[in-house]
Amino acid sequence: MAHRRAIRRCKLKLSEKQDGMANMQVTDLSGKWAGRVVGTNVGNLLIEFHQEGRNISGTCRFNDWQYGLAVYKFSGRIDDRIHLTLTPESAPEGVPLAPATDEFALSIEERNELMPSGSQFVFANRVGWARTYLKQAGLLDSPRRGFFRITQRGLDLLQEKPLRIDVNLLERFPEFLEFRARRREKESASTPALTENWL
Repeated sequence: MAHRRAIRRCKLKLSEKQDGMANMQVTDLSGKWAGRVVGTNVGNLLIEFHQEGRNISGTCRFNDWQYGLAVYKFSGRIDDRIHLTLTPESAPEGVPLAPATDEFALSIEERNELMPSGSQFVFANRVGWARTYLKQAGLLDSPRRGFFRITQRGLDLLQEKPLRIDVNLLERFPEFLEFRARRREKESASTPALTENWL
């Protein structure tokens, strides 16, 4: 199809700095892009981009094989990073969608960095562990696969306006301490003890 393209990486090139400013050449993303999403959710994705200079907007349609079609409108800009804000337009019945903003503004290189095993992106790995830690501390709940919601404990914590939520903060919750203890026990049990035969 003329308008159908495989999902591809956005190519951004920084030329030499001139007068203290980086002169950027941005690949034009305009058009329709199609692909498949495989992860927590699985389905087909169709993105229609409109681009004027560094400003982008469009529609993202994700047809989740389990839950159905979700449609987001998005807008944003491209500099050395891509910044997006997504607003839900329609959702499958009984599936609440919330606005989303790409607050991390990771570079293309950072988004595509792989773990040493080469089997997973570093960013996806970090997000997965953050979600696990928040759930183990009782700050997130997962009513069903691929869905997460903040708990009352999580809302109460946000009312405190912490500067950051990290392991030190999570250790105030007994459930999180128990989770870490279980992990340590499991890791030490799977690590063979050194004996004289190993020397």
